[in-house]
Amino acid sequence: MKLSQFSFLALFIVINLSRCSGPKSEVQDISQVVYSEEVAAIIGQATAGSILPGEKIEVVFNNSVVTEGELNSEIDNPFSFSPSISGRVYWSGTDRLVLEPSKPLTSRVNYSGKLNLKEVNEDFEVDDFSMKFFVEGRELVSFNAELELQNPSNPKQLVYRGKVTFSQNTSLETVEKSASFSLIDLNWNQESEKIFSFVSGTINRQSSAKNYEFSLNARSLDLSEDLDRTVKVVPLEQMQLISID
Repeated sequence: MKLSQFSFLALFIVINLSRCSGPKSEVQDISQVVYSEEVAAIIGQATAGSILPGEKIEVVFNNSVVTEGELNSEIDNPFSFSPSISGRVYWSGTDRLVLEPSKPLTSRVNYSGKLNLKEVNEDFEVDDFSMKFFVEGRELVSFNAELELQNPSNPKQLVYRGKVTFSQNTSLETVEKSASFSLIDLNWNQESEKIFSFVSGTINRQSSAKNYEFSLNARSLDLSEDLDRTVKVVPLEQMQLISID
């Protein structure tokens, strides 16, 4: 969650910081949002910049707005966004208002909207608080893989072994469904919430060179583009012996 802090500079400015990585459906809007002294007197922090799809949207007021007895109870939604965001709104602290989306936000999209301050507290002298943020998408940070002998004593049988790192958490099940390697099985292992390793089933060398296609489906993994790799397996007769002095 990225919360922007307001400070007095005659005008109050929040700059949305960009954390772009790779092609996106939308380009992040990094234009400035200017707030008046009246707004800055009411609100100290708010969700802005770039956030992850599963994050909550928060507004922190400079002073308590509700009592302890009103915490964590759902209230009518005073937020309005484009694209629209449905979810549960509640006070997590006497000065902290939270919108918890009912489903992950759409990645690579700019959201803009308002908080109706009069609905929050009719004594506020300002009607609305403008908000905007960009939702990041998952990206492929690294992919490393190579052919290996399955058994050092049998050069005709190989496996394709590698590791994939993503910018955001994902599940082993999602990765398994998104990956393919021609007609050969892949055995995946989850090393962390973002790092996954794999090893293929047996690849038998043929009498002629043969290509195998490794792929990660962008749609299934919410990536900006597919990952495709061609793996060429050559027969033993085409391999060269290199002597090292």
